[in-house]
Amino acid sequence: MISVLDGDGNRANTALDISDLTMADGERGLLGLAFSFDGSRAFVNYTDLDGNTNIDQYYLNSDGTFDPTSRTRLYFLPQPYPNHNGGEIVWADGDLYIFTGDGGSAGDPDRVALNPRSPLGKVVRLREVDGLWNTGDVIAIGLRNPWRVFLDPLTDIFWIADVGQNEIEEINMVAREAIEGASFGWSYLEAGQVFNSDQADAHALYTSVEPILEYQHSDGRCSISGGAVYRGESIAAVGTWFVYADWCSGEVLATCFEDSGDQCGSMAIGNVPHPVGVVADAGGELWVLSQDGLVVPITAS
Repeated sequence: MISVLDGDGNRANTALDISDLTMADGERGLLGLAFSFDGSRAFVNYTDLDGNTNIDQYYLNSDGTFDPTSRTRLYFLPQPYPNHNGGEIVWADGDLYIFTGDGGSAGDPDRVALNPRSPLGKVVRLREVDGLWNTGDVIAIGLRNPWRVFLDPLTDIFWIADVGQNEIEEINMVAREAIEGASFGWSYLEAGQVFNSDQADAHALYTSVEPILEYQHSDGRCSISGGAVYRGESIAAVGTWFVYADWCSGEVLATCFEDSGDQCGSMAIGNVPHPVGVVADAGGELWVLSQDGLVVPITAS
């Protein structure tokens, strides 16, 4: 279900209910949402009743609700397992970027993430020309489960949070203009550590993107929940602060980066049970979303 919230983060009304189209067990269900720049259309990523990925387009009504009769299928991706379905979709300049997971199980058993012939574990770009969409092009490889991605509207840089396997969570940063031809390493690498050595040659065919931030599975941490760069005005901030969370520990964390990519500070902001994302509103202020239905603003202490 997609809801419209008021300025305080309270649910105002239901924009779209697709309960009859999707299953929500495990890691499946409604996984991604994006809007066209003019706000006339929305794009929804969900797993259908058979567990496969669907990307649908809807037109919006004037009150922000979706017109269910306008639903159009843009992309379909069979899923071999019930986990690692990815989820994030991002609209930019008429293109729709789909960040897919490696299809699941554990350890990339089918070796799909670095296989350019498979759309699993990839960045797939759908391009609209004169109202017609292409079938989708694989433009980057080597992702495990990028279920939360942020495109910074100021710099046009993707911040890709990718969930690790056994030991390491990672955040990758790459300019949108440079993402084509990139490899984020999985499953040859888990962050900066070799995982499947038999995938080294496949990774070497692409431009390697190394994580800008990684952290170990310790102190209850085990699954990064995306994030966003703070671009608001209510908190005085020097540098580029990326705010993210961990689903297992509930921690909401922030790391500062200089233009060079070097870190310039970090802090713990708070704790929200089962955070599923940190998102930016139109003013650049950030909100933490939880699986328990909480919508929590990030404010100055």
